Amino acid sequence: MSQEEIQIPKGWELKKLGETFEESDQKWLPNTKSEMINYVGLENIESNTGILVNFTPTQSSKIKSSKTIFTKKAILYGKLRPYLNKVLLPSFDGVCSTDILSLTPKSNVDRIFLAYFLRSSHVLSITKKSMQGTKMPRTKIQVLREIQLSIPSLDTQKKIVQKLEPILDQLEEKKQKILSLIEQNKVRIKFFEKNWWSFLLDNEIKNHPQSKEWKLEKLSSVCDVITDGAHKTPTYVKDGIPFLRVLDIKNKNINWNAVKRIPKNEHEELIKRTKPEFQDILYSKNGTIGRSIVVEWKNEFSIFVSLALLKPKKEILNPYFLKIFLDSNDAMSQATKRSKTATVTNLHLEEIRDILIPLPLPQIQKQIVQNIKNIEGKFKEQKNQFENIKQNYELKIKYINHIQSSILDSAFSGKLVN
Repeated sequence: MSQEEIQIPKGWELKKLGETFEESDQKWLPNTKSEMINYVGLENIESNTGILVNFTPTQSSKIKSSKTIFTKKAILYGKLRPYLNKVLLPSFDGVCSTDILSLTPKSNVDRIFLAYFLRSSHVLSITKKSMQGTKMPRTKIQVLREIQLSIPSLDTQKKIVQKLEPILDQLEEKKQKILSLIEQNKVRIKFFEKNWWSFLLDNEIKNHPQSKEWKLEKLSSVCDVITDGAHKTPTYVKDGIPFLRVLDIKNKNINWNAVKRIPKNEHEELIKRTKPEFQDILYSKNGTIGRSIVVEWKNEFSIFVSLALLKPKKEILNPYFLKIFLDSNDAMSQATKRSKTATVTNLHLEEIRDILIPLPLPQIQKQIVQNIKNIEGKFKEQKNQFENIKQNYELKIKYINHIQSSILDSAFSGKLVN
């Protein structure tokens, strides 16, 4: 609904929004007194509902900069993204952030009627377009003042409010329930992502029924080679041989489009000392320590000094079992204790070689790898279900928001009253 498209119902009057309220320009200045004061920040205004959240009176000495004074007759309106269009009807006098406008309706304007209009999609679309600033974009009071609205008599305003309140309250209640379900869903996903792997490893390795029979071996005794990559930064080129660094193995799948490239002749020199091959292990040792990945590709590549290369003795150590162990809390604990921290955390090769690994028989290693693979598949399936539920909830929220906007548009075009 553009300014030009506003339809004025019979008996209503077209006004600028600035004609319907008085803006508070009274400022509260910081002082050292220890009195308690009702301070409202943007974070205290929940959604568009006008609900005050996480609010307690604040010691005046803790408020460092000047604030805007408001009364309990005001409407508090957020002007800073992402709090734009947040509206609060306070039940007390106090002070608020300077990113909140304090607007007091004039005597011929119903406070709740005006608050609903400030929440409308019409106001939001105009204020969004007018926002200024890059890091902290915000709208200005001058923009609000110029927005036009058609406004009926005070009695009609009150009738509209009486019709709007129960409808919008019911919709808001439904929305809050769905938002609560979305939050619960997020918590479940976060819990699984954070805990399932360590739980699995503890269950499959630490709590394995035969774990007491397994010998502890140093990595140096179960790997043919433990070395690291280039100690000097090579020449980077647009097209060349992939050159992996710590940041390239932060996920299970390498983004080859983001990997640095080096000339073939430099690569050939590097692999004379360190030649990664299929089913070797890459293990991060500088900066971020403890990340691991199995080399599951056969194309040539080189590595930087921040990565260690482990070549397990495959007749006694399954590469995937080694990766599982390196990802465990036990391995991370050993690595952390052995690492040296100055400006950057470093895990030296001799410390990696001394890490102790429990060594079951090869067939048990294979079974553990398979067990974890099966459970990982179930976890991914569960996570996908969670994501689908979340998307479904978000669609419902979008639909409720649409209904709320439609109802408000109807109210301010005179369709809710005769």
